[in-house]
Amino acid sequence: MNSGPAARVRVWDLAVRISHWTVAALVIANWLNEGSSPIHRQLGTAALVVVGLRLLWGLIAKNHARLASFRPGIQAFFTYVAALRVRKPPRYLGHNPAAAWMVTLLWSLVILLGISGWMMRMDYFWGDEWLQGVHAVIGYALLAAVVIHIGGALWMSRLHDENLIAAMLHGDKPAPVTPASTEVEPH
Repeated sequence: MNSGPAARVRVWDLAVRISHWTVAALVIANWLNEGSSPIHRQLGTAALVVVGLRLLWGLIAKNHARLASFRPGIQAFFTYVAALRVRKPPRYLGHNPAAAWMVTLLWSLVILLGISGWMMRMDYFWGDEWLQGVHAVIGYALLAAVVIHIGGALWMSRLHDENLIAAMLHGDKPAPVTPASTEVEPH
């Protein structure tokens, strides 16, 4: 018996969605404009600013946009990974523990790229190959993390039979089925 469309709940607010897709576009555009061109620097600066604004939003936002809503605890991460191994991870309305760590990693890498890129323009570090190497390694680490992030979102979409990519576009996810379900909320 079908009682109509499944109930939906707003999880990702507009600021979260815009910052997510803006950083994604800036990372792709910057990867395509690799080098020390002005465009590369401007795109990198823009990505750094957007991540900074998202972090500020996370301090004042409510619900799942709030930084405190997805503290990436080590024990929660390992418990979640153990559940993943048997393909029975609990569903989280917001970020699961693995996703919380991934978000932290992605933001950290964008910030480190911005800092190292800025440092390369300073007279003190001008032409230092070690810093250029560090910048490149961080850039490739970011690309690897992005691939893992996309793969994780696709895998979780399949495991929980919900489209997480679409949820990051429109902001809504299926509402929890019952209070006694396997869905959990962070701390």
